[in-house]
Amino acid sequence: MTRALARAGGRYEITANCVALGATRTPATDEFLGDPERNKRILSQYIVRRFGEPEDGSGMVVFLASAAGAWVTGQTVPVNGGYSVTL
Repeated sequence: MTRALARAGGRYEITANCVALGATRTPATDEFLGDPERNKRILSQYIVRRFGEPEDGSGMVVFLASAAGAWVTGQTVPVNGGYSVTL
């Protein structure tokens, strides 16, 4: 989907990218993340041994939306505390 949107918008200088967040702590995930044993298993898969916070992804979003990211399009950028490195 991201690549198709990038192809369609590119001629109009519209970029399309995807920020793929790892396990992120939000009010919606608080109950799920309340189990210490489950958290230990989940976090063992992450190089950075903590859950993400919403702010962890915001820098990438700001970059992609800024002039500095104007030539980046059609990409999926993992922002996940190193999870994708451990797979």
